[in-house]
Amino acid sequence: MNSMSVKSKISLLVITPLIIISALAVEKIYSANEKRAQLINIDVLLKYFHVMSPLIDSLQQELLYSNFYIESSNKEISVGSEIEKKLTESRRDVDTAIANFDSYIQQKQNLGVLSSLEVMRTTLKAINQQLLKLEISRSVIDERKRNATNPTGDGKVWPLAELTNLINALVNSGFSVSEGTNGNGSLKRLSDAFYIILKARNTNMLQLTQLNQASYGIVNGSRFATIISLYNQEKQLINDFENLSSKSALNVFEEVLVSKKQFKDYMGILESIRKRGSSQIGMALDIDVDTINFLQQSLNSSYADVIDVLLEQIEREKSEQLANSESVLLITFLGTLLLISCLTAFSFLITKSIIRPLSSIVGLLRTLSQTKDLTVKSVIVGKNELGELSHTVNVLIESFSSTLSIIRDGIKLLENNSKNVATSAFDSTHLIEQQKAGTYSISVAIEQMTATIEDIATVTKAAFESAESAKALTLEKESDLQSCLHAMTNLSNELAQTQTAVLQLEVQTTGIEQVTKIINQIAEQTNLLALNAAIEAARAGENGRGFAVVADEIRELSSRTQQSTVKIQNNINELSSGMQSTVKRVSALEWEGKNTQDTIRSFVASFDSIIQSFGEVSSVNSRIACSLQEQSGAVKDIAGRIYAINDDAEDLSKKSASVIQAVDEIDKNAEMLKERISHFIFR
Repeated sequence: MNSMSVKSKISLLVITPLIIISALAVEKIYSANEKRAQLINIDVLLKYFHVMSPLIDSLQQELLYSNFYIESSNKEISVGSEIEKKLTESRRDVDTAIANFDSYIQQKQNLGVLSSLEVMRTTLKAINQQLLKLEISRSVIDERKRNATNPTGDGKVWPLAELTNLINALVNSGFSVSEGTNGNGSLKRLSDAFYIILKARNTNMLQLTQLNQASYGIVNGSRFATIISLYNQEKQLINDFENLSSKSALNVFEEVLVSKKQFKDYMGILESIRKRGSSQIGMALDIDVDTINFLQQSLNSSYADVIDVLLEQIEREKSEQLANSESVLLITFLGTLLLISCLTAFSFLITKSIIRPLSSIVGLLRTLSQTKDLTVKSVIVGKNELGELSHTVNVLIESFSSTLSIIRDGIKLLENNSKNVATSAFDSTHLIEQQKAGTYSISVAIEQMTATIEDIATVTKAAFESAESAKALTLEKESDLQSCLHAMTNLSNELAQTQTAVLQLEVQTTGIEQVTKIINQIAEQTNLLALNAAIEAARAGENGRGFAVVADEIRELSSRTQQSTVKIQNNINELSSGMQSTVKRVSALEWEGKNTQDTIRSFVASFDSIIQSFGEVSSVNSRIACSLQEQSGAVKDIAGRIYAINDDAEDLSKKSASVIQAVDEIDKNAEMLKERISHFIFR
């Protein structure tokens, strides 16, 4: 995800709801289309009613007239051309209905829909088996027999029972069609009502066949039970129809069937048979066959009218639902298309309003990273997040510009201070060189004084041997003592000058220490500025990486400057300590020189007395020798201290050179930082 551009992410964010809405729309369209397909399948099933109902009607007529035809033969009643004609016409109607039925079944779409219902497949298989037996049953009926041997050798053929089974299979297929309308409440209700009225009509026709047979022969218990059972079934079916059918179909049912006098008379006859009960078993039913036939024909016509009304209602309901389904499908498709178009346009505008300001800000930062021009500004304004981002970028650029300006001024101040430090260090080095030359002269004079003291000691020893020689030697050495006094005076003056020079050097060292503290403060301020710059660069993220590098370089330079100032401070501390030690040693040498000078003056003042009192020389020669030995040790100590001062001056010279080198390094770092900052354009 981090490698994706902002435009791609926004596009993905916009496209995602579009995809979801499209998926929901497709699902809605698919659901509507599925419902439409279901209605088309139901249409196929309901058309089955149109080919099944005429077939059942014609088969019931053939069954009725076949029964009349056979019964007339058994009772030796003249068949007459009328019954035979009606039987022939009914068979012709059956053949036509069978042709229409087969034509419907053989259509690929119809067969596919019907075969999708397991119950329907079983029912159709039973219907086909019964249709295959139809011609055999007809041949037996033509012989006016109720049964005959099956030509296939498989038992006997009962033609009226086979016709009844065929009718029952067709009626039961109506139940399969009703089951196929599950999921569609209104059509399911109409289909159930159609199936019930179809079954009621079939029950009525079977009842008529049983009544005709019972009127011509003796009624046994089985037939009586069948008549009563069919009567109860028809009443139950009529009651079920009244509960399931629509109001309009119920009105037609009441008008053309239930309210008619023929229906009431017919049901009254059956009720009277039921009430007489088993007393009628063993004899023919006491009913008028012609009246029964008339009533049945009237009821059959009424049933047909109700069936036609139901078929019309089913067709109308199916057409309305199919039209509504197609309308919903079209509206859903057009609404979805319009919604997606509006969302696409709106998403494009939103994406454009976000991408354009972001591209402007990115271009500004890219130009800033390439040209280092901190005077550029973002021109995007607004009270949204993009406006705040633009304002933040401008504030960040201004902050960097101010920071670099402060760093530039600090570099200039650092250059000036480093120049002053370098000058002071150079002057200190020159003074130290002068101190080294002075200490060298002092050491030479001390060596000379040591040699003189040794000569005096030799002369003193010789005085014991010869007073005259001692006197002459004393006179000779008087001038030497004068020279020694002069040398000691010079030595004392040199030591005083050395002490003054060392004190001046200590004052200058204090000045260098103050300069070093200033440099250290500048370095700390530079480090703080670099830290602030690094924080601002971190807030800028990817676009502040270049500023972060500059801030790190500045912080590194500041750290190195602090380290150099610490080193200078340490060197100055060591130099100050050495100078304090030198001052102490020079003071001691000065004190010793004054003492020596006083002694020599005393010698010079006492020379006249020595000459006059030469006799006392011998007594004091030993003491003079001891004093000379002590003086020789003191002079050697002074010489050692002078050498130490010289060594300290050498160390001080090296440390001054280190200070100069550190100042040069500071100058180089300041120049490098100045060069880095010069790449940026700012006020």
